[in-house]
Amino acid sequence: MSKAPDSPDYPGQIEPPLLILAVVFVGAGLLFTYLFGQQTTLTCTRLNTLEQCTLQTSWMNLVPLHHRSIEGIRSASVEESCDEDGCTYRVLIRTEQDEIPLGQAFSSGMAPKQRKADQINAFASQQKNELKVSEGGGWWVLFPLIFVIIGIGIIYRPLWATLRPMLQRPS
Repeated sequence: MSKAPDSPDYPGQIEPPLLILAVVFVGAGLLFTYLFGQQTTLTCTRLNTLEQCTLQTSWMNLVPLHHRSIEGIRSASVEESCDEDGCTYRVLIRTEQDEIPLGQAFSSGMAPKQRKADQINAFASQQKNELKVSEGGGWWVLFPLIFVIIGIGIIYRPLWATLRPMLQRPS
């Protein structure tokens, strides 16, 4: 004897608290996957006195999100933000008109950011004719995917039990 769809122990019934929990897990996981996957790349070339630089933000270097031309790079430095938990850093690019962060977020590890600032400064002082530095992205993007998988796991069984009879009906 099969259970009726309106029966409280029907396996296809999705309880509202579980549905809300699943939506929160999937939504938060997707949001942080998007945020952690953002990668900003500064690419510059110099031919004689003509300098061309672009700052491109993409998702995992696969999907372009934002593109900006930059003129007149003067220097770069490491910007520091400290609180009671310690200090975090980001690379700041100085141009003739503006100060532009290489990545939007501050993160730990001053040494890698200082190396990137040094590379930008070498280009700005005309020691190098090409430059490509990136910030962000990487394997951190896999961590929030765990939340997406948990959210799908919460709702999978009741959702499949609901959809299976619809898919098996003859046309």
